[in-house]
Amino acid sequence: MVINMENELVSVVIPTHNREDMIKRAIDSVLNQTYSNLEVIVVDDASTDNTEEIVNGYHDSRVRLICEKVRGGANKARNIGIKYSKGGYIAFQDSDDEWLPNKLECQMGLMETSKRQVCYCAYYHLAGEKRTIMPADYENSARYQNNLQTILKAGNVASTQTLVIKKDVLDLLQEPFFDENMPRLQDYDIVIRMIQICDFAYVNRPLVNVYASEQSITTDSKAMYDAAVRIIEKHSSFLDIYQFIGTVIESNILDDNPDQLIAGLNKIQENVNRSDIDCKDLMLKRMSGIIKFQNVLLLEQYTAAVENLTDGSFMIYGAGEIGQEVYRSLKKRGLKPSCFLVTKCKGTEYIDNIPVVSVDDCKNRSEMVIVGVSEKYQTELAKNLRERKYKYFCIYKRM
Repeated sequence: MVINMENELVSVVIPTHNREDMIKRAIDSVLNQTYSNLEVIVVDDASTDNTEEIVNGYHDSRVRLICEKVRGGANKARNIGIKYSKGGYIAFQDSDDEWLPNKLECQMGLMETSKRQVCYCAYYHLAGEKRTIMPADYENSARYQNNLQTILKAGNVASTQTLVIKKDVLDLLQEPFFDENMPRLQDYDIVIRMIQICDFAYVNRPLVNVYASEQSITTDSKAMYDAAVRIIEKHSSFLDIYQFIGTVIESNILDDNPDQLIAGLNKIQENVNRSDIDCKDLMLKRMSGIIKFQNVLLLEQYTAAVENLTDGSFMIYGAGEIGQEVYRSLKKRGLKPSCFLVTKCKGTEYIDNIPVVSVDDCKNRSEMVIVGVSEKYQTELAKNLRERKYKYFCIYKRM
């Protein structure tokens, strides 16, 4: 259904702090929407860079800048933007992300036809050269529209940048719309509150590019544990707490150092007040499941790589016990590597007449590299290969 572009004004709120290198991309992606009846409210949260000058450089009546002199955080900035909004609908953009051109048109159209008060969509998550679509089964409209309340009991799927909300819904929530004491999960908090008073529509295709950023608060796992405690305090009657804690653990278990993970789980455990939940036991179960899955995946990748090898067309990274094991197993198949790679090489060395070469000195970086070291060093060696622009590698797993 084609909607009348002039029917409803959409106010797009963009909080920002020191994003002079990204803010223009975010604003342009909103101004370039196929749905043109919108206003952009940029709330500058006490930036000390050139953000203000960049925003003031727009000669478009749809762009407004509100400058805060004292930093209050992104949630407070969003609340300020909502307060000054004129539209009957509110949408949110993050200053380091990007909307696809038809985002608002798709969402406003669906809200009109479905008569629902909130709409969210799938999105692209970009981390370096890796692009994934979230949620993974994003095409399942029935699940993410009709069963959203059940999904939210375990974790969030509706990121702030994907939301379009009828202003009346926010009025029902009352101020503050975004919890200014939430260090993370602010979108989860507001979505939980909204799902209990209105219906959500869901667009089953990605309409936003969400860029992973080192500056982003989403890289702060300590803030995640603090936010999880606050979510439990506020929404314990809504949550499936066991599933929710499991989701928090999975989001941090691979990136956290052990001390920080345990400290975070202890903080959550102290606030759960449930004798049937043991955070550390849950962590061990989740970790075991993740490791088993990873091992299966690595074995499948290694098996597929070996099936496509030819004699002399690959390298083995590692000349120790495991590297030798890889060599012997492939030699039985009539396959020998062009060389053994090592991180550092003292001089000219050979193993069974096959040269040993350092990763820095190797000239051919287009061959498949099989990483043959203990699990303790696999991540480090894989990082070495990525940094040195080796194109293809897999991890050796025993069959």
